[in-house]
Amino acid sequence: MAEEIALQLTGHARAVAAELRHRCTALPPEAEPRVLAEVMLEEAERRLDEPRQATVRCVQM
Repeated sequence: MAEEIALQLTGHARAVAAELRHRCTALPPEAEPRVLAEVMLEEAERRLDEPRQATVRCVQM
């Protein structure tokens, strides 16, 4: 059950990140919102690439 939830959450997080990445391309390269979004996307990608752990702490991160 925890594995299924982790997979669903990861899938949704990747979908949100993809949408944000798509919307960022419409902003000028030096726009502050784009720069901040790119930093957030890098962190999200780093976290999503980590192995899943079926713990409450992992879900809260």
